[in-house]
Amino acid sequence: MRQASDQLHNVLENLTPEQQRQVSQINMPYLGYLFFRETITQALLGESEAAILYWMGKDVGAKLVPQSPDEIIFSFIRLGLGQLDPTTIDLDTISLVYELRHDSFQMRKRERLERSLQFEAGILAGAFSTLLQQEVEARVTIHEKEVKKEPYAEIRIYTA
Repeated sequence: MRQASDQLHNVLENLTPEQQRQVSQINMPYLGYLFFRETITQALLGESEAAILYWMGKDVGAKLVPQSPDEIIFSFIRLGLGQLDPTTIDLDTISLVYELRHDSFQMRKRERLERSLQFEAGILAGAFSTLLQQEVEARVTIHEKEVKKEPYAEIRIYTA
């Protein structure tokens, strides 16, 4: 009997063998999420991907109208964007830092992750601009946990 090949490997390009193995073991909704984030947005938006995702996120975030920083955390969970954990919150000085984790991060290349997470950074910038009633921006930096080498995003919010 012939063994079926995974046709999705042809769609999700540029994956390492380890990433291909991980992809072959996941189902919806993460596989669709990964396909959309890694293939569709890049092909559709090209070189402007990061900027467009950031401004789209900022528009979405402004519509969330949070009453507190905690509401933003719950919005990320409900939207399937990952686990958002505050590391620094000082609304008086606008010193806000969050760590964002998602199971799909380890299946994505660092440079792609940093570009596509501009959407999440934009959401935080838009939400905090609404919450604080002043313009703020957000910046994404990708890090890895020392022991497990699991990537996570640090998102800093600051005054514009």
